[in-house]
Amino acid sequence: METTFNVLFGLFLFSLLIFMFLVDKHQYNLKIPNNIVNYGWTGIEYIVLSGVCWIITENLCHKIWFIKYLFGHVWWHVFVSYGGYLVSLIP
Repeated sequence: METTFNVLFGLFLFSLLIFMFLVDKHQYNLKIPNNIVNYGWTGIEYIVLSGVCWIITENLCHKIWFIKYLFGHVWWHVFVSYGGYLVSLIP
């Protein structure tokens, strides 16, 4: 079910990106301070970074011997959690 998970998680992350575009577009109507919106965008950047760590380590783990020692899955958890926290500051 790895492919299903990857697709569903990708859709979820894409929905966060759309959410941030909508918040950014309507931030003054919603009366959200600019620094909070900036935290949200920083969170999106961390989530993208976590995805890059995941993709690199998962795809290269069996091809390059030292990749498994870079702890890509750990970094995925750290960055996606912190990024999600920053995006969750908006609501």
